[in-house]
Amino acid sequence: MIFLLLTTPAYADWKDSYRGYQASLAVGDLAEAQRHARDAWQDAKGKLPEGEVLALLSQNYAELAIPNSLEEAEPPLRMAYDLAKKGFGTGNYSLEALHFMLAELVSAIKPKDQERAELARSLIGAIPLQDRTVNIMVTQRVRLALTFQEQKNFDGMIEVGGKLSDELGFRNDVPADLAIDVETLRAFGIMSYGTRNGRSNRGLPVQQAKRSVDRFNSILHQIGTQRSLVAFDPNFGKAMAWQAVMETRLAMLGRFTGDNTISLRHPPTVPTLAMGRCREGVTWTWDAFEFPRNSIGYHGAVVLGYQLSSDGSTMDVEVLGSVPSNRFDKAVVRQVGRWKADVKDLPEDCRRDRVQVFRFATFR
Repeated sequence: MIFLLLTTPAYADWKDSYRGYQASLAVGDLAEAQRHARDAWQDAKGKLPEGEVLALLSQNYAELAIPNSLEEAEPPLRMAYDLAKKGFGTGNYSLEALHFMLAELVSAIKPKDQERAELARSLIGAIPLQDRTVNIMVTQRVRLALTFQEQKNFDGMIEVGGKLSDELGFRNDVPADLAIDVETLRAFGIMSYGTRNGRSNRGLPVQQAKRSVDRFNSILHQIGTQRSLVAFDPNFGKAMAWQAVMETRLAMLGRFTGDNTISLRHPPTVPTLAMGRCREGVTWTWDAFEFPRNSIGYHGAVVLGYQLSSDGSTMDVEVLGSVPSNRFDKAVVRQVGRWKADVKDLPEDCRRDRVQVFRFATFR
């Protein structure tokens, strides 16, 4: 947002509202800021001439209304776009950015209209790079991906969510929970593609699945090594689980593409959070999982943390992350609680703070 210098002569009515807008933003009261921005725009639109001030007042109001007040946001956003076409306000948002913002807003108002969603999708590539990952743009691009999900257009969901995730990956200031949520859009689209829209599995987007695995891996590196289960970051567990799901999905794609470089028989594991010698695996005595027959077509992962006793029994088993739902958490904890490990050659410190990832995948 660009703040105005309140030196515009002869038009004072909107300035008090604008000051209220600034003050509300400063304390994080977005609802009150939106109210003041609306009042400032309404006071100014019939009095100020077309120019930078009116353009920025329009943009400020629209930006706050776009996330949750769709119909309310449309008039100021249309004015902002029209003024940008005349060269006003483009120092804040470019004409191309405003064009997309308006197209996405119109699509969100009527989410079943496929043509509107496709128009918004087609405009993303023209947005200048510096505008693509500002907060409001992230909000609207996420919403557009969810619109495609509602339309069962998983091509659109994968493309919009995937591009946004890739672009966020070039920034080093993106919170881990946001990075995971955005990449999940691509992941969910890939999981749904070919199973919910009736397409052949041979049409699944292998390259996008590989990129999703890589993106979740980079998010794990961004979060950083976890040294203890006591201080385990839940975002790390969630990213681990999603990476496992996407690796499994990619392995299943290999069945149809001939690429068998990823095996379903070797689930990803992090044997322990400690480094060095403790990263070696252990031999287990375990019972196979009874996968519910009514879960055909289900893909998921559960990340567990646990300790090993001196006799190899699992202790303090806890779920660190599970996706896309927690439907198997209790069953996994119950079964792993009965497992025993061969710990005769395992140092005591290597029995602590262990992590295991369990994948679930069935074929339709």
